[in-house]
Amino acid sequence: PDISALGFRHILDVIRRDRPQPDWDTAERSLRALFPGLVFRDAATWAAVTRNTFRTGSDGRLPFDWDVAVARPLLARGAASGDLWRLFRAARPFPMLALRGAESDVLSAEYFDRMAVEKPDLERLTVAGTGHAPMLDEPEIVSAIDDFLDRI
Repeated sequence: PDISALGFRHILDVIRRDRPQPDWDTAERSLRALFPGLVFRDAATWAAVTRNTFRTGSDGRLPFDWDVAVARPLLARGAASGDLWRLFRAARPFPMLALRGAESDVLSAEYFDRMAVEKPDLERLTVAGTGHAPMLDEPEIVSAIDDFLDRI
């Protein structure tokens, strides 16, 4: 229901302008430089994220695989998008599992803790060694999701 203003601004700065790359190795290095707070546990995950971030363009270069215009309404509006805490509180009656990468610069530990205050039965997992957002294939996440789904 809340994100770090610094993380939000950084993401918008990146997604608003395409940065075509000449090859996959350069694309991965570029991605790592653009998101220094993005943390993955291994090289295979970085390669997969790179392949999901860029695509092969008609000229053979690798542009982002999204429309950079997606940033326009977010830039116009800023981080303010209404009171999402109110919406989060409205979900109190429902079982909920929240996941956070320990290195996230988007979902701060402070906001994650506040979520638990707002919803005391919130099941939470912070995943060490990963940023925003976890890939959801981390063993501890797979186990937490399976356990959560078995209970609800």
